[in-house]
Parts: sequence; structure tokens; C-alpha cells
Amino acid sequence: SSLNDADIRSLIGKGSATQMSFNEWHGASADIEFVTSAERTLTFSSNKRVVSLTGLGIQAGDLVFVQGVAQGLGDKWGNTAGTGWVPCDTMSGYHNWQTSFRFYKTMGASVDTQFALNVYEDSWTNSYTHPALIVVFRNASSSPTNTSEYFDGSQRLTFSPGSIPVANANSLHVILATRAGYGTPNPQSGWTWMGFARTVNQAGSGYTNSCNLWYKLGVPAGTSNIGTVNWSSGYARLN
Repeated sequence: SSLNDADIRSLIGKGSATQMSFNEWHGASADIEFVTSAERTLTFSSNKRVVSLTGLGIQAGDLVFVQGVAQGLGDKWGNTAGTGWVPCDTMSGYHNWQTSFRFYKTMGASVDTQFALNVYEDSWTNSYTHPALIVVFRNASSSPTNTSEYFDGSQRLTFSPGSIPVANANSLHVILATRAGYGTPNPQSGWTWMGFARTVNQAGSGYTNSCNLWYKLGVPAGTSNIGTVNWSSGYARLN
């Protein structure tokens, strides 16, 4: 083995035959790990909703999730977000006044500095910013599996996507949900929750939207289930 072997240098995100320092190897591991998350806002530019990915320490090989919410009858995403970005679901239109989207990408040697999603948006919503949640993992599979979708159009306080099959031992399991309402969900044993919410005023009305992500490391092969997640208040729809 040598430090220039692809599977070894990938531990610190280095390309072939590039300079390395010993201190870059401190703490390097092949285990899947959470790197960072960021709560940011989506702006509108040239028919795209855009969010910056800079300042997050993203490296080649990292698995990056971008999740966003928009509110309004005219806001729909067009399923085009640049090379390598994969949608987690097929819900490209708005549902009950809420549009939400979830994308992921395993970064190549060239790391993206922004996420830009094509949208079909009425002009009156262009000036509004919308919430976004960015989450970064390291040493995950280069080919993640998108397992299922869950949509609840009713006004309720619970989220229960059910049991999900897990093919590989010691896996990373990620559940992303968006909610047309705000509130802090109950913690689930073994799961880490991250959320973001922002009130967006549109046409004189106030809407509160939430991005939610749960992850769990070291999931054994078989099945995985977050159980029933409850919010204490604020009935809302779920994607």
C-alpha cells in the first residue's frame, strides 16, 4: 500500500499525486461520519433557487444533502440541479401550498460551491428567500440508495414513514422531511435530529416552514425505523 492509493488518499479527500502533510492525517478514519450541517437561505437568480455550499469544509467523496422549502402556488422545482445531483423524491409540484425538495450528491474531485435548482416560479415569489438545510457526511458509499417516499397531505402532529430495508451492515440511514409548519419534534433514541425554520411573508400573509433531517450511524443490515415522531403543536402537512 501507498499513501497515493485511491482508497487511502480518499480518507483525507486528496487527488492523485497531490502534496500531503502528516497533520492532515490526524483523525482520519474509514468509518462513516457526520461532518457538518448549515442552515441557510435560498435566493432567486436566473430562474433558479440558489444556496451557497462554501465554508462547510466539503471534500472530494463527501455525501452532501440539500433540502429546501418554498411556499406559494407558483413555486415548483424542475428536477434539474446540475451534474451529479439526485432528487430524493418525485414530488416536483406543490402540495397543499407547500413545495419542498431534497437532493443529494457524492462530490467528485471538483467540489461544488453552490447548489442551484431550476424552478418554475411566479414572478411575485421571486423576491422571497426560503429556508434550506445542508448536511455533509464523510466516508459514505459513493452510490447511496434512495429507498422510499412518504407524503401526508392531512393536518396532523405525527410523522411515521415506517420501516426501511437496509442492505449493508454499518450503514448510514438518513430521513429527510419537510413540514408546512414549525415545532420541535420529540427526540428518537439513537437518532440525531437537525431542523431549520423560517417565516416567509408572502402577499401580506405569514407562513412558517420547516426542514427536518434525522440520521443514524452504524445501522445493521435488515430494517431501520425511526418510529413515530411527534410535534407538540402546530398542525401541518408533511412530505
